Amino acid sequence: MNKNEIDAIKSMIEKYVESRPKLTILIMGPGKDNKDDYAQKCYKKRCQIKDFLTKNGHRASLPETRYEEAKRNGVEVLNITEFERYLIDQSNQVIILYVPNCPGVDHEVSVFSISPECVRKLYFLYGSDCRYTQTFFKDKIDFIEGGNGKVEQFCKNEVEECSLLTRVGQRIEQVARFHSMSPYKKYEGVE
Repeated sequence: MNKNEIDAIKSMIEKYVESRPKLTILIMGPGKDNKDDYAQKCYKKRCQIKDFLTKNGHRASLPETRYEEAKRNGVEVLNITEFERYLIDQSNQVIILYVPNCPGVDHEVSVFSISPECVRKLYFLYGSDCRYTQTFFKDKIDFIEGGNGKVEQFCKNEVEECSLLTRVGQRIEQVARFHSMSPYKKYEGVE
């Protein structure tokens, strides 16, 4: 191949990447006020994931930030759970970073893992130290997986390294590629 052909291929790839849809992504998990050290690291990772996805053109947000913005702007919001459900309905993908010692995250998983509309959008990442064998937790995981949500486990060291961020980035690109095919669904008899 000559240089012109290589440049043409690079240009086509760049145009393809730019043409993929930009997703609306909600990133749930431990909050900044959680006193647990591990949860604090996970909160920082959530912020890092949000910044990374935003830098790549997606509309990523943390629900607590959106909740505070809504309250500041005078939007009447009855409670965070209803508001999070509203945000999930408006999102293409919902990432939940689950670690123990985070009662708010337990609540989010309980509420949103029973809704088929929410489950299809879930990318549920749980720490390797979570109680997967505990019936409550196992039932939630099974429901998410059975409802076409994506479930993966991560190790504590991945929170401080880049590997968790890389995995999330790869997943979001898969979802973006899927959404880029949506206009063609009508040819398969599905609209």
